[in-house]
Amino acid sequence: MRAFLFRLGWLVCLLVVGIVHAQSNVPTPLEPWRAWVLKGQEFRACPLIAGHAGNVPEDFVCAWPGMLALDADATGASFGQHWKVDAESWITLPGEAEHWPQQVTIDGQPAAVVDHAGPALRLAAGNHEMRARIDWRERPQTLRVPQAMGLVTLHVDGKPVAPVQRD
Repeated sequence: MRAFLFRLGWLVCLLVVGIVHAQSNVPTPLEPWRAWVLKGQEFRACPLIAGHAGNVPEDFVCAWPGMLALDADATGASFGQHWKVDAESWITLPGEAEHWPQQVTIDGQPAAVVDHAGPALRLAAGNHEMRARIDWRERPQTLRVPQAMGLVTLHVDGKPVAPVQRD
């Protein structure tokens, strides 16, 4: 048991040293050049996905979704979500061609939704509140919700639905 704790302690120390070493310190005179040097490489400020090489933007996660709150009724669905964005990123919205998000706002301002492998928005770095509505004449059996949105609350006709089926 003592040997295990000793090895565990060394492992923790190595991880802490690795993390501290990985943080890049830019000399003060060069700091004003940071944005210029990283132009087109802003994704490098985002967390690297474990097991990925870090050679392409897809190896990093720059947009972090909060809980998706989805309220559906006979005429459509309203939804809202908080996003934390570390570097300018595309975020995919619930919906599809037949059920396209409308009245989309980011931080209370109207936002344009484009087709980027489904309905999507381009968000700048920062914290954002997204709200939208999908109208329908007949309620669909399913609504596409991006896999990246792991936390979903669903209310249908004012009643909570739990657990939410993701298939």
